[in-house]
Amino acid sequence: MKTKTVLIVVLFIAIAMWGSLCYFKPLEWLPTKDIEKITDSIQSTSIAMLGFLMTVLALLASLVNQEFIKKMQKIGQFQVLLKSIFWTAAIFFSLVFMVFIQPFFNTSYQSTLWKVSLTLFAIANFLLLDIGKKFWFVFCGLNKKM
Repeated sequence: MKTKTVLIVVLFIAIAMWGSLCYFKPLEWLPTKDIEKITDSIQSTSIAMLGFLMTVLALLASLVNQEFIKKMQKIGQFQVLLKSIFWTAAIFFSLVFMVFIQPFFNTSYQSTLWKVSLTLFAIANFLLLDIGKKFWFVFCGLNKKM
């Protein structure tokens, strides 16, 4: 997808998630222990995805000498891929940090942090799909050259 399309979808996801979390208030229906399980799952998933993204960066760094990667650098697609990976990794890292600091706040702030965490988690997973698509094209391009 083009960058503008990705940003529009991210904005739509953010508005839809935040609106549904504020309007339907599903977090008020759940006991605190269930919400803590959900946030622990978000944190575990975010840590795993952050590790995968760092592995992808290391893999791309090892492929820099490939002819296809050099062509991607010339047309600017390599930078687009790196920016996508960086921003998605930053969102996953912020999720890990937000879930870590949640117990230090009172209940009203925790509710806001839960809503923000769920919204960011939805956005990060969408961006992860976009990175997967871009990475698929990189491997298809490398496969054609070999």
